[in-house]
This record gives sequence, C-alpha cells and structure tokens, in this order.
Amino acid sequence: MSGLTNGTNYTFTVTAENAAGAGPASVATAAGSPFGPPRTPTINANASGTTVSFSWDSNAQSYANGRQITSMDVTFERSAVANNGSFSRDIGYSATGTLTIRVCAAEGGCREATQSARTGAEPYNPSVQASQTGSPGGGWDHGYRLTLNGFRANSTVTCSFAITEGGGVGTQSWRVGVDGAGNAVTTVQMSDGVPIGSNKSISVDAPAMSCDGVRASY
Repeated sequence: MSGLTNGTNYTFTVTAENAAGAGPASVATAAGSPFGPPRTPTINANASGTTVSFSWDSNAQSYANGRQITSMDVTFERSAVANNGSFSRDIGYSATGTLTIRVCAAEGGCREATQSARTGAEPYNPSVQASQTGSPGGGWDHGYRLTLNGFRANSTVTCSFAITEGGGVGTQSWRVGVDGAGNAVTTVQMSDGVPIGSNKSISVDAPAMSCDGVRASY
C-alpha cells in the first residue's frame, strides 16, 4: 500500500461491497507502522593545515525510519571515537583521514556513511646558506655561519657537518631552534681545523653541511 509514512501507526478495517451497497466494516486491526532501513548519516569534512575535522548529527534517533535506532558507532581510521558530533585530529601534511558512522535499527538493518578529508602538501621551501666567518688562514681559526630560511615556524631542526674520524668520514650534529618566521642562524666556531667543543677535525675547508636533510650552499 502506498502513501503511508514510516513510523506512523495505522489501523485497517475491511468493508464488503456489492451492487446492493457496502456492508458493515470489520473490527479494526491492531495498530501497526511501516518502516524502512535507517537513514544514511551525513558527515561534513574539512582539512586545514595538518588537521582534518568532521561534524555530524550525534542524535541516533534522527536516523530512525520507522524503527528505533539501537546502535550508532563512529570510527576514525577503524578506531572508535566518541559520538559527540565533532572530531578533529592532526595527521600531518599530504595525509588522508577517514571517518565512518554506522547506525542500526531494531528492524530494518543498518546503514553506513564514510567521509574522508586530505591535508595539503607541506607549504615550506627550506634553504640553508653557509658562509665562512673570520679568516680561513692561520690554522683555520675561523667559523661557519649557517642561515636557515623557510623552515617550519617554531620548530627544531638538526644540522650536521662532515668530520674526519679514524681515517674515514663521519658526521657531527647539533640542534637548532627555528623562530616564528621559519628562520634561524647558527654558527660553528673553528680552532686549528677542529670545531670548538669537538675533538674531530672537519674533513674539508668547505665541509658538507645540512639541516634536516637540506644541503647548505656556499
């Protein structure tokens, strides 16, 4: 029978009719209501910086379609999260996060909705410029200044340079704090070819230096 509304109670009577007219109506049936599968949840997704955010209607019964919703499960990347109507997580750059909602009714089965959000590429173009300070002569009593630009604001990076070690080449590293504009300056001071604070010689007069994998240019 068409034209009925799911979740609304109806009763029915039967009346016989012939050429002589309609007879008396039968006793009304017990009340009953039609139903269908739960309504599919709507998930709103957004990505900003390294964070993905989702929102949805957390009222489970808003998805009822004639039968009470008995369960509503929310997961992010297959891990359960609270059904409070919103969820955010920092997942880094160039990453995708997926939220899934599954609602089930006492009758009518289950419905599931999935929505994903992807963060953009890291908006940085870091560079490192190296220069000598002082005079390279006189037993290499000089230093090296590294100027960092375009790194992530307020982060800490690892800088390193090549050293002579046991006849071979190794590395020595140190940590550098980056300011709110993504820039930093750090200096390696030399004494007779050895960085102050180290007992290893720099391998060449213009050593290979880098910060977080970004090779320094001279």
